[in-house]
Amino acid sequence: MKKIIAGILALSMMFSFAACGDSSSTSESSKASTSSSAADSSETNGQSESQAETSAVTEESSAAQTQSTEAPKTGEITTFEQSYTYKFQQLSASKSYSIEMSMDYMGMKVPLKFEINKKNFHMVMDMTQFGGEANTETYYIDGKTYALLPSNKMYSLTEGDVNNQFADSADLSPNGDVQFISSTEENGMIVEKLKVTTDNPSGGKVTSDATYYYDKSSGEPKKVVAAVNGMTSTIEITSFKVGEQNIVLPDLSGWTRVDANPNAGINAGTAGAAAANQ
Repeated sequence: MKKIIAGILALSMMFSFAACGDSSSTSESSKASTSSSAADSSETNGQSESQAETSAVTEESSAAQTQSTEAPKTGEITTFEQSYTYKFQQLSASKSYSIEMSMDYMGMKVPLKFEINKKNFHMVMDMTQFGGEANTETYYIDGKTYALLPSNKMYSLTEGDVNNQFADSADLSPNGDVQFISSTEENGMIVEKLKVTTDNPSGGKVTSDATYYYDKSSGEPKKVVAAVNGMTSTIEITSFKVGEQNIVLPDLSGWTRVDANPNAGINAGTAGAAAANQ
């Protein structure tokens, strides 16, 4: 799964910022206040303009979520369109949901929480295993990425869409040409196996093996195991809720803005794409 592998490698952006936070103490509080105010104003306007659209999506998503809990009998699932994973894909396409998960990274489990509202998102990551903070936060709002270290009241700001691979990594549903392999029941879980083929920029094809696990009674996604080019990722899902997400940047007045590596996000995205497309 390209999105999952790219998402894991994109974590290097956060590592770069955490290291920068430890070594840099340049204070730009006035810039922090200005940047925060601009972001809040921009977000307020965006929320006002999209309120009707978001409401409609929420209603459709809620209806879809209700339908997804009406689980088909395992023996009746013979095509992708009949599967739990297809329903999961449709719900994820709403781009209005929250998801909590634990992602494997270099043999360690990294807890992650995402809130997605169209292109904007909020991510909370526990980096204690890497010597960082328990609640390192990233906000992507209207083309600007804010990486926050709350305990130190420090943040970095970058502009552009290069860091939006974080939001893409939250979408665990398959993308590309999907070949449905099987649906079985194991220990009260529905287990669905797929092969997913996608194009890479060089014109070749990348095929990944993906296994999805769902709670049999509720139909909720519980785990995804994806393997591509010898790399395997296991993601355990603890919560998946569809509906409007209110993503608001906290007041950064009095915080210190630090200069993270301006190429960190670009390098992480490039590395992720290269690994996924080989």
